[in-house]
Amino acid sequence: MPGKERRRQLLELSVRLFAERGYWNAGTNDIAREAQISEPTIYRHFSGKDDLFLAAAEEATQELLSALEGASISDLEALRAWLREEARRGPALAMTGRLLNEARRPPFREGAALFLERVRETLRRRLGGEAAAQAAGMLSCPSSLTPPGPALALLSAPSRREGVLFLRNA
Repeated sequence: MPGKERRRQLLELSVRLFAERGYWNAGTNDIAREAQISEPTIYRHFSGKDDLFLAAAEEATQELLSALEGASISDLEALRAWLREEARRGPALAMTGRLLNEARRPPFREGAALFLERVRETLRRRLGGEAAAQAAGMLSCPSSLTPPGPALALLSAPSRREGVLFLRNA
């Protein structure tokens, strides 16, 4: 398989496995086994597990933000419905939840903070006005990220179907 195709395959498998199992329970050996390759092949594309996890998180972030941009969301109820559907659709939402779950660790802190900022900006553009202000007031920030403030919290769960954005009631 050509290098670009192999990298794409590894990213897709990594998003799924990290979303399902989390960082600590999904190893490069698991990903290699799923891809039917030897584990050293992964290291031709990624410098290590942290690099692979961050690349998978970026892949999931791009997918999630693209879906959010294309969604018909005009208010908070529509956002909640979209989140429920997105959780059922695929592993991107759960993968970004795994990123936030690992945000206490320095290699992932910056990626998590960037993800939060990108989602906040997208929600501001999509919801606008009062709805955006309401969403900002409802969003919670993982205590591991500084500075605290309105942010997006994702609940990590063993199953991608359970990984959902959490909006607490105002």
